[in-house]
Amino acid sequence: MNKTILFPVLLICCLAAGAFGQSATPPGKVGILNIQGAIAGTQQGQKAAADLQSRYEPKRRELERGRPRFNHCASSSAAAATP
Repeated sequence: MNKTILFPVLLICCLAAGAFGQSATPPGKVGILNIQGAIAGTQQGQKAAADLQSRYEPKRRELERGRPRFNHCASSSAAAATP
């Protein structure tokens, strides 16, 4: 098939497919939920947050203790990489 005929035919097919893909009904209602705020606002959510905090607090402290060593290694590595 000739390329000059093929392009317009493909273009028309794509436009027709797009027209059939659109729905005739308007979209439904849209709402935005603040899930994090809703969970934190309940007693169960506050208890779960406290449980998570107490569960991961030891690991957080361990990582905080290692931060100065990491920063020192990162800065010395960056200084060594710079010519």
